[in-house]
Amino acid sequence: MAPRIFLLLLLTFCFTSCSDDDESLSSKNQILSFSINDQNKIFDGEIDYSTLSIIVNMEDVDLNQPLTPIIKISNKATISPSMDISQVFKDDVKYTVTAENGIKSTYTVKAQSQNSNNFIESFKIKINDTIFNGIINEVESTITINTQGIEKNPSIIPIIEYSDDAKIFPSSEEAQNFNEPISYTVVAQNGARNNYKIIVNNNIILSSEKKIISYQLFYNNKIHNAIIDHENLTIDVETTQGIGQAKSTIILSDGATYTFEPGTNENFYLPITYKVTAEDGTSNNYIMTPKICMFNYNYSTYHLQYFANITPAFGSYNVDLNIPNSSLVLENNSNSYNLNYIDYLSQQSQYVDGIYTSFKLVFPQNIVSANNYKLKYKVNGNTLAETLDYLDVKSENAPIITSINQQSYDRGDTLIIKGENLPDYISIASNGYIYIITNSNNYDLTVNPERTELSLTLNYNFFPSYYGHSPSSQTITLIEASSLGYRRGVSVNAVFN
Repeated sequence: MAPRIFLLLLLTFCFTSCSDDDESLSSKNQILSFSINDQNKIFDGEIDYSTLSIIVNMEDVDLNQPLTPIIKISNKATISPSMDISQVFKDDVKYTVTAENGIKSTYTVKAQSQNSNNFIESFKIKINDTIFNGIINEVESTITINTQGIEKNPSIIPIIEYSDDAKIFPSSEEAQNFNEPISYTVVAQNGARNNYKIIVNNNIILSSEKKIISYQLFYNNKIHNAIIDHENLTIDVETTQGIGQAKSTIILSDGATYTFEPGTNENFYLPITYKVTAEDGTSNNYIMTPKICMFNYNYSTYHLQYFANITPAFGSYNVDLNIPNSSLVLENNSNSYNLNYIDYLSQQSQYVDGIYTSFKLVFPQNIVSANNYKLKYKVNGNTLAETLDYLDVKSENAPIITSINQQSYDRGDTLIIKGENLPDYISIASNGYIYIITNSNNYDLTVNPERTELSLTLNYNFFPSYYGHSPSSQTITLIEASSLGYRRGVSVNAVFN
């Protein structure tokens, strides 16, 4: 019997000891305070312990960015996630507080950011198709409008722009009699109010001036000033480059308006009509005509590098060589040459105001090699257009073609060119591509030591038949490699089957 009594006393002691240990651990698991720091501005949260929710009301805070919480919890408790971790509070964030004895409480944090802006950003009234802009004074909370004829319009719906998320009273869609005193109140999302007094100064004499005083086009870091004829209502902009994506800067008579918004992209290749309306409602129509005189060329392959014995093709807008005393001049600081030209064509352009012309240049036999020539179009000695880029013309060792071995080629045939100064490169324009060819793993082009014979086995991709097309004449051009690309030499045509 005695051993059983001893065992019972021992179990009772252990149970009592264990219970005392659990009761000594803290069961407190509360968030005592919760705040959010945004740019050193502290927003305190309201804690509802009955629902374990925390509401944090903020103003003008971007909830999409990480924000730093400031949290105080019960002594000896822990919190997850850590209070040292910034959180994005756009959506609810949950925090779990664990007491020392392991009991958990989960709090839901709901952050709300309200806009405090309560401004009228623009205020306009429209009378007989004329818009009067209000002058806003935020210091005195007034909006002053200078008008004429308002007494004839006792019911006007103003045009008001005000802060996002705000409300305005009376409604911006409600007609008002601005002959009577009136004020507007803008209430921000957070309830802050801002009152504006409307001051109308009537009977201002409306201007009848409706001129375009200044007109400029800005493109490619260059300003193009216009010549304005107010009598004939014309605006002429002379330019030697394409200005299709230019930006306009237009200065009008005081109080006047025009049909296009300033600075917008328009198609400035063709004439544009601007309707300029004065304060009194009268208007003028100005016609802006771009006087584009420019060379139009593609230098992506040859970079305007030529041997002197070729006749490179150029296109242009309004380079009219039928005008008396007009000429094409190639010059640099040391030399100047009046150039002959062949195959001149002129036709009305559908892209710019005026004509499109094309021609081939003929370099003089005595031209001095140089890489800084400019091609210029002159009339009576005045330069009206010039190339934006330099022409590189080389007269020494210009390659010459004396013959080719066939006039028609099939796949696998050998092209043999005979001549003088034959280079290590040729190009073949075929099937919409320009193939640059030299001796490589793809091509067996060879030139004899005397540079009088060049040979090449023609593979399939040069031939229209490979792509299901009919035979056609292709251009074979002798070219010289350079640091900028390739210098173009003489060409010959042959039929590729």
